[in-house]
Amino acid sequence: MGITFKKTETIQTALVGGIVLGEGISGYGLLALLIGLVGIVILSDPPGKGDGWRRFFNRSACLGMASGALFGMSAIGYRGASLALVDGHFLLRSVFTLMCVTIFQSIIMAVWLQFREAGEIGKVVQHWRVTSLVGLTGMLGSLCWFTAFTLQNAAYVKALGQVELIFSFCASYFIFNEATTRREVMGIVLIVLSIVILVLFLK
Repeated sequence: MGITFKKTETIQTALVGGIVLGEGISGYGLLALLIGLVGIVILSDPPGKGDGWRRFFNRSACLGMASGALFGMSAIGYRGASLALVDGHFLLRSVFTLMCVTIFQSIIMAVWLQFREAGEIGKVVQHWRVTSLVGLTGMLGSLCWFTAFTLQNAAYVKALGQVELIFSFCASYFIFNEATTRREVMGIVLIVLSIVILVLFLK
């Protein structure tokens, strides 16, 4: 349930973007966000878990909403930071913003590991071949996110990023031969519809 409510980050990103950056969303944009949200809730929250209002008002739901809000604020912060760099090509601004964020995150993580899990930093260095590959692929993925945030409303970027769920669904079905349900298919169809609306009706 917490994961389900975390997925409200698209809507929360739109709200935070309107407050902090003054960026609104169009009618088609709102429609796409809501359709995608319904699709994700259907995928993430299978029936039969919990009962009544306790299903929605509990500690897990609150943590999920808080997580979605923080992810939304971070996305708006990234976009705002990149837009604040008025000079330079959009890709250079994206790279610089990502560099600042990565350095900050690396410092915080190093301090945390040093005090809470001593010896882990040494293990990371020891297995540098694997960790370097993970870091490189993660960095490229983050660069794509930051570039998208620089070019477009963060809420739309988050909504379009839900395409990863479609790839995961296809991989589980065609590669791992996992069974699917009508509920899952319905959720994927709604997400696809949301993305189609974003691509066709938004500039």
